Amino acid sequence: MRMRRRGSVLVEFALIALVLYLILAATLEFGRALFGAQIVQQAADVMAREISRTPLPPVATLQQVLNDTTGQYDTNGQVQFPVKKTIYDASLLVVPFGDVYQNGQSAADFFANKPIVNRLLLPLMIADVDNQVLRYPGLIPDAGQPDGFSRNIAVVEGYSQGPGPFSGSEQGITTVPVVQEILPTGADPTDPNTSPFSLLPPNGSSVNVSSVQPPLPQFRGVVALRINYPFQAAMMSATAPNPPAARFDPNFHFVEVPATDAGAVPGPYSGASGLGVQYAAGRVVRPFRRLISAQAIYRREVFGP
Repeated sequence: MRMRRRGSVLVEFALIALVLYLILAATLEFGRALFGAQIVQQAADVMAREISRTPLPPVATLQQVLNDTTGQYDTNGQVQFPVKKTIYDASLLVVPFGDVYQNGQSAADFFANKPIVNRLLLPLMIADVDNQVLRYPGLIPDAGQPDGFSRNIAVVEGYSQGPGPFSGSEQGITTVPVVQEILPTGADPTDPNTSPFSLLPPNGSSVNVSSVQPPLPQFRGVVALRINYPFQAAMMSATAPNPPAARFDPNFHFVEVPATDAGAVPGPYSGASGLGVQYAAGRVVRPFRRLISAQAIYRREVFGP
């Protein structure tokens, strides 16, 4: 008499589907992460190189040059805002659909005559249908900005286990800018005295007005920058690492979305902090996330008045 095995095909299908999903998720998501890392590294290298060859004042910080709105760093009046016009413009990290796709043009057409670093970052930008903008991923929403977004990215300092089973939460969220100058620990990004970008201290003075040791002369006059890119997966969820006391705990803990993001539209980069929202196992959780940073350092070759 043949044995009846009810549900055996269903179990087999479930196992195969799980393995297939893991293969697809790993291939697509990690492939996207590697692609993003290559784009960011190329953009950082090009940005540092081009700024190093742009005639800019010897006394300035990189942040002052990037955020210049007065034209004080123009080169003999020949080019207005040389960095923003030709190298990088932070305002182009968020662009309304109406500007990008006007007259039937594509995003590539819109960015064709934009600064070179913005063109390099275009493949990483996402279409935010809810806000009707094309934007850099991970930007934190900010109602005080004209386009509704800051130019900062959230950084999660740590995680903790939640009260329930398989639950966890984020702890200590800080921010970093998309483009960040590499500075000594504790240095003020607006102080030329401690910025390696500045060839000389302000007014030629060697007086240290802060608690941070100024760079040695041989370490001055360099473009040292970092570009940050938050990779957040659409097919994988984040889990909080086990604390040292539970090193051998086999359970995993979802990183659950806090109350501040209640009602947020699901998406890899949605929510009040741009950390993403997705559904898994009947929970509202964060997507798998890694902050990818690429840096480049070039010695400044040209100086302006």
